[in-house]
Amino acid sequence: MALRGRSVWFRGPFEVGVVLASEDRPATGGVDVTTRTLERTDRLSGPEHPDTLNARGNLAASYHSAGRSTEAITFQEQVADSR
Repeated sequence: MALRGRSVWFRGPFEVGVVLASEDRPATGGVDVTTRTLERTDRLSGPEHPDTLNARGNLAASYHSAGRSTEAITFQEQVADSR
């Protein structure tokens, strides 16, 4: 995948929303993708699974990129409390 003329490799689907939110796309797109990823991961793996915590952290980053600091802090605190 190329963004702004550079190649980007993803380790998994959990990072896509963060990139969408930070690459001059509407910030809500990144939040929407990472929200769906968190919901799916939580349902499949449970709330304390490392993949779910990673998805929750990515959602916090998406909110931060979208300028929604209050939501970002809430999700980041949830991750910190779980680790």
